[in-house]
Amino acid sequence: MLMADSGRKAHEPAQNLSEGERLLEHEQSDVSIKGIAVFLAILAVLAVILHFGLAGLQLIFRRETRRQDLQRAGLAADPALVRTRPNFPEPRLQVAPREDLQAFRAREEAELNSYGWIDRTAGIVRLPISRAMDLLVERGLPVRGTNDTPRNISNLELQRSRAERR
Repeated sequence: MLMADSGRKAHEPAQNLSEGERLLEHEQSDVSIKGIAVFLAILAVLAVILHFGLAGLQLIFRRETRRQDLQRAGLAADPALVRTRPNFPEPRLQVAPREDLQAFRAREEAELNSYGWIDRTAGIVRLPISRAMDLLVERGLPVRGTNDTPRNISNLELQRSRAERR
């Protein structure tokens, strides 16, 4: 039977063949196992590379998102912008609002709890709150002058005249 097919032309349709001759028409070579193995190995290597690459990108995006969230919340400013624009015109945005508030409160506490001059020429000083309360208890509340004080005197002039009287 093999010999009977060898004389037949390749372009003849398979319908004219008998059932025995059709059985002889099949793939003459086997599937390349080596080709399939190489393809699967390359596919596995690319899957591992893709896995680690995506994990790295996710880490980078997570850090960037966290940095942007901190900037939006006002907890941190973009360092590149701060370095490039040190003399930005007024009004300036706060670079670190929490630190600014802490410094402001520290200055206020120091001012409230220390002695200092308000107006040296007029002899007006700043007292700590505790000392001012002690003096208020000792001396009592200041009494406003009677109707004999002129209405056009400012508070500063009134304080100066009281200091001169003591």
